Amino acid sequence: MKTTHLAGHQTQRPRKLSTVSISFLLCVTIISAVLITSAQAQTYSVLYSFAGGTGDGATPSGLLVEDGSGNFYGTTASGGASNAGTVFELTSSGVESVLYSFTGASDGAVPQAGVFRDTDGTLYGTTNSGGDSVCKCGTVFKLSPALELTVLHQFKGVPADGANPGPSSRLISVNGELYSVTTYGGNSNQCGNEGCGVVFRVTKGGKETLVYQFQGAGDGIWPVSLVRDAAGILYGSAQGGWGGAGTTYKLDTSGNFLGYVDLEYQDGSYVIGHIIVDTNGNIHGLTSWAGHNGCSRGCGSIYDIDSATGTVTAISKFSAGAGGSKSAAGVVDVGGVLYGTTQQGGTSTNCTDGCGVIYQLSKTSQYSALHSFTGTDGALGGEMVLGRDGSLYGVTSAGGSGSCTGTTNGCGIIFKYTP
Repeated sequence: MKTTHLAGHQTQRPRKLSTVSISFLLCVTIISAVLITSAQAQTYSVLYSFAGGTGDGATPSGLLVEDGSGNFYGTTASGGASNAGTVFELTSSGVESVLYSFTGASDGAVPQAGVFRDTDGTLYGTTNSGGDSVCKCGTVFKLSPALELTVLHQFKGVPADGANPGPSSRLISVNGELYSVTTYGGNSNQCGNEGCGVVFRVTKGGKETLVYQFQGAGDGIWPVSLVRDAAGILYGSAQGGWGGAGTTYKLDTSGNFLGYVDLEYQDGSYVIGHIIVDTNGNIHGLTSWAGHNGCSRGCGSIYDIDSATGTVTAISKFSAGAGGSKSAAGVVDVGGVLYGTTQQGGTSTNCTDGCGVIYQLSKTSQYSALHSFTGTDGALGGEMVLGRDGSLYGVTSAGGSGSCTGTTNGCGIIFKYTP
């Protein structure tokens, strides 16, 4: 649907074969080889199952980040020494270690969004809560290669600061400075006492500046994620918008609002997860509601926004059942093919509404469920990232062999999927 532009899947005796027969056999052989190779290549494996408790993290969330040696870094929203979350490392040989356990006090609690890794190995991230003793609105932190944590900023909330960075608000770097969003805070009174959210910038030395404060009108409310294009222009998604189904916006690093596109309910509603901007400037994102029936409030959708026309298209709509539904994380673009996970659906009966799936959306928008989580190999699919070796690496926030309790047992896992 077109709205405002973002301008600015028994041995027999040998006999002589005809040319046609030979061609046919060669064709069959080639096809069989391709199918066998494809079947062998598509593999799923659990790299690590979180144990929870005071000695390990639990409920991993956010994007993993890989270093040059194939080690991955990320965050868990709970677990650790104070059950306030952790920063962890998974080595290329599959050994996991907790690099830092949050205390829930001035250093923050519930790190949900993963970390940004600088070239010197320093990790930067946010926590959703903790920090300032009054607001407890979250923090921005850095963790040195020597595992010393420094709090760069404690969010103060309305009206002068942001509050509560969300699970898809990983820090990004533009010209050496870090940017992201907070779900709440800011100076608008259109969202009650919580505020409508902000885009913020913080230097690696700890100076924080509000780049943009959402006003609860066409610009949206409660921003979800922030990404950048090759030129350093910022893109993000937020709830609300004029139609109320969600909006995608564009702004520069000085806070100049460059445009937005509103979603309509037939395209999906309640934007979720991080968006991606492809090389043509087109945007791909996800919604958690609307779309097909079969789920409470709908099953959600994958949508595309054409950068030239501002046209929103629901390129796939999730439906309840084996195919998976209710995505809560962004998609990964691998040469024009999109991959993602869902939190519900699939073929497993070990979870009340299904444990979720890994899915693929082809260049022609053909949807395929590639792997159904079983609970023991993960449940409630989360973010994935493309590894240096061409495989997809991701997390599930539940499932696995850990002793955590909840709607789905297990403390979450790290997995590898090779398309």
